[in-house]
Amino acid sequence: MKKLYTLALAALCALGASAAAPTLHSLNISKKHKITETTNATAAKQTFVKKMTKVTPKADNTVVSIEGTYSMEIGDFYLTQTPSIQNIDVEVAYVDKTKGVISFTDVNKEYFVTSIGAIYDESEGTITFMQVDLGEINTTSGKTMYFQFSPYIYVYGETEEEGDVKLVDTFDATFDNTTGTIEFLSDEGYFGFSWPAYADNTYGEIAGWFGLFDVYTAIQSEPGAQLIDLGEAEIVENITYGGFTGQLNSTAYTTTIMKDAEKEIYYVKDPLHATYEAIGAEKYTSPELIFDATDPDNVLINLTSTDIDGGDTAGIYKYACTEVMKDMVTGTLPVTKITLTHEGKNYTLTCPDKSMMMLASTSKQLYWCSGETTIKFVMASDGSGVDNVAVDNENAPVEYYNLLGNRVINPAKGQIIIKKQGTTVTKLIVK
Repeated sequence: MKKLYTLALAALCALGASAAAPTLHSLNISKKHKITETTNATAAKQTFVKKMTKVTPKADNTVVSIEGTYSMEIGDFYLTQTPSIQNIDVEVAYVDKTKGVISFTDVNKEYFVTSIGAIYDESEGTITFMQVDLGEINTTSGKTMYFQFSPYIYVYGETEEEGDVKLVDTFDATFDNTTGTIEFLSDEGYFGFSWPAYADNTYGEIAGWFGLFDVYTAIQSEPGAQLIDLGEAEIVENITYGGFTGQLNSTAYTTTIMKDAEKEIYYVKDPLHATYEAIGAEKYTSPELIFDATDPDNVLINLTSTDIDGGDTAGIYKYACTEVMKDMVTGTLPVTKITLTHEGKNYTLTCPDKSMMMLASTSKQLYWCSGETTIKFVMASDGSGVDNVAVDNENAPVEYYNLLGNRVINPAKGQIIIKKQGTTVTKLIVK
């Protein structure tokens, strides 16, 4: 599985590579954070470990999509004569949402040598960066090298200001979907992005560097869609059930549903659970179903993958509503409309018999989705699943955690800790 991911991430990095040839820096990089050379140690550390920007959390049941533009704080220490901490604009976007593949792109192309691919696990809130071989590249001097993207840890030496850069195969960052903040935390030292260079395609010994930057936090400055958690939804699924079992489904099961805070766009988790269970794939989660209820009398469901592979002949099966599919069919396709109705807070999405079709992606064969599918959920008049709960941060108890997330009862002087009080989180050094 890792091999498949790294191939996809390598292709992503190649597509996002800068058009200009990068500069190859000497192998003998600085092993210290040189910002300490121009300031006293205490001031340097306070600058280096900056207090996390305070972000006002959304309502308790509102979460933020990982997609958006971030202000990312990076340390440019190793390959420059003017060491500094910079805030750069980074765009995070899905490349393949069904597989959790996301990209990190330096908007102004000032620091990153390529776009950076990662795997986002929404359920765990983790972002996994992997070491990826990227192939040939021509340098500014015209020399051909082989380069790589690799996460690294700046491992502390006798002091935090002096240490060593250690490349790692993978590294997990965390995304807080209530504040839109990505944290890059390690108890060993500081995390970073690097682009090492090699003389040949064996990727044996490092011959130099194209880029090397510590990474601290990334906070959404222009967020993507803000999503409201509506809670549980009850679904009776006949989208793909009949096609794979030969019979209709009448059993409801419980999943979860979210809504765009500003638009009538809804996200249903694991909508094909009944089908997956029937074909023995219940340990997997089906891709979410997204429906657009801007017109509740004609709800739209765009082409969505089932992630079910029909083999070389059929390919991956996908589905969509007939309103979308009619443009893919020669001749006239009768359109049966999907509706979203409600009585008070109780909402029902109804997909009547033959309101959707399945498409075999390779053979292009179309199939009717037989049987009615319903999704029932509760939504308050203000568009939320539950009433908002006020949080009193000022009088909330204070909790301390180390950089691994373990709770600390009595923080030691000089220790870098995470302070949590109510919904406010800050990173600081104990004095």
